[in-house]
Amino acid sequence: MRCRLGHPLPILAGLVLAVALLAAVPTPAAAHARLTASDPANGSAIAEVPTRLTLTFTEPVDPATAGDAKNYAMSTYTYIFQADYGSPERAVVKAQAAYAVSPGNVFVNDALAWALHAAGRSEEALPYADQALSLGMRRASFVFHRGMVLDALGRTDEAKAAMQEALEINPDFSIPYAAKAREVLAG
Repeated sequence: MRCRLGHPLPILAGLVLAVALLAAVPTPAAAHARLTASDPANGSAIAEVPTRLTLTFTEPVDPATAGDAKNYAMSTYTYIFQADYGSPERAVVKAQAAYAVSPGNVFVNDALAWALHAAGRSEEALPYADQALSLGMRRASFVFHRGMVLDALGRTDEAKAAMQEALEINPDFSIPYAAKAREVLAG
């Protein structure tokens, strides 16, 4: 038995139309530029802290938008990195700007506390460290940061208690910080 499909032109036109309609169906949009490369490269071993970090994205990034703290839900790790390895004073300025936008953000409070401490302003840092912990999230790094602030203020017993708590929350929360917590406990 044979089946006759008819003239191929209408069938071909129907297939082309179907493909065109499928191509026109909206797909989930990539709402953000994606990171495609970095220098230093992700995962590379570096001998010293780089003076510059270059990020390459799938599309141009507006520097004014990228530099505005209110455009980030959580840019605070940048301030913590800056406090530890860059300019603590710059980290304070950036963290204070983030705090002005999100004073109730646990990450912002912790970052501001750590930046102030790194800048030698531990007395000013303590209320922000306390606020970070009062917002309900008990992270080992937050408790450690508060412990370091207390240690700098000479409140040794409280600092040791904080270090003990940080290590109880997560004994491996950070290679350098966990070692420092153990050092404070031993001292």
